[in-house]
Amino acid sequence: MNLDRLTRLEDLTRRYAKHRPCGAGLGMLWGGLVYQFAAGLALGWVLRQVDNEGLTRALIHFQGRTPLFLQIAAIATPILVWLGVYLLQEWADRRFGAVEGQAHVALQFPRWFLPGFVICFEGLLLTFSVLNAYILFPGDEVHALDAWKVGGPIVIALLALVWGRAKQDQETRTLMMLVSLPSGFLLLSGRADLLVIAVTSCAYLALMFVVMVKGALRFGGFLAVSRKLAAIQPEAE
Repeated sequence: MNLDRLTRLEDLTRRYAKHRPCGAGLGMLWGGLVYQFAAGLALGWVLRQVDNEGLTRALIHFQGRTPLFLQIAAIATPILVWLGVYLLQEWADRRFGAVEGQAHVALQFPRWFLPGFVICFEGLLLTFSVLNAYILFPGDEVHALDAWKVGGPIVIALLALVWGRAKQDQETRTLMMLVSLPSGFLLLSGRADLLVIAVTSCAYLALMFVVMVKGALRFGGFLAVSRKLAAIQPEAE
């Protein structure tokens, strides 16, 4: 085989493997869209409380609980993101082919680190809920435990075991960590801290916008490399 041709093929294959992770970037777009919908629900609820109670009372002295629809959204968000990323990666690999290359992320963590962090975080939130219900605010209806407060962190932690054990790239594990952490703030009810929910939702909306832009650029690069690979004709014998 011609040396220049071989060098070009190796370079394109390396670039293809670089763009392939996280559903060739489509997983980032999907994760950003799902989280932005959930964050929009949370911010809409906060704004309604501000409109009803006034800014200071709502953000500092609000006495309510996180509503059921937000608790459901908090649990559903990481599940939907994981299913979407998994299916998109399967589609990309069947449609274009699966090529694995060397890791290109600047900071590499052990495979267990990111899912382990999520599991510890959810365990800490569950511990806070139990302390609030039985030690710090016993008998306070606002801090009483319910199935969502207990089951939510457990479900998210179990999901972290699933995506942590799956044969996925660090970009996918990072995305799953990012969408799992803010869900905990919505599940840690007792007294709903609207200021924390508002600031967290706004910060993650901006972060997810950056993730979506990166995903779109990655998918564009993936398609460009795929076309160049497809244009390389086999050499005649």
